[in-house]
Amino acid sequence: NRVHDTDGREVYGVCEIETGTAGTVSVSINGPLLQTRPDLLLSTAAHELGHVVFDVPDILSGCRATAKQYRTAESAARDFSTAESRSEWMANEFMGALLVPALALHRRLLAHARDERLATVKTKSLGHPAWPVVSAGSDPDALAGIIDVLAQEFGVSPRFISVR
Repeated sequence: NRVHDTDGREVYGVCEIETGTAGTVSVSINGPLLQTRPDLLLSTAAHELGHVVFDVPDILSGCRATAKQYRTAESAARDFSTAESRSEWMANEFMGALLVPALALHRRLLAHARDERLATVKTKSLGHPAWPVVSAGSDPDALAGIIDVLAQEFGVSPRFISVR
């Protein structure tokens, strides 16, 4: 079904606590809006699950007021209060770790970089700390191609891979 926020705008998904049934959480994903974007459908479902994991316990225990958490096509930082910004950040981090674990991404990136003969350097990374990373001076077209392949491998968008 289509999913809308309280202002009637169409959104990707929502996580909400059912007021009529104590302790019941509902996650709705906008299938019609996302039917041609399986990558966004998957990431929206993972994002909303992040709200279930991190927000719902606080709401059920009374530590935080009940609130609906919407995932929209365009969300600016100014759209959220401080608590909601943290909530959205945590849901996004959960989504990223669930769909594209840092270590798995790092491992696959290095394998593709070797295949493309891209230079690597030793530096700090979010993957495996002892492993090299692709050099900043690498061929941008080859790197873009690797990002596209990684997106297909993990079932997410190239932008998701770039951010992750």
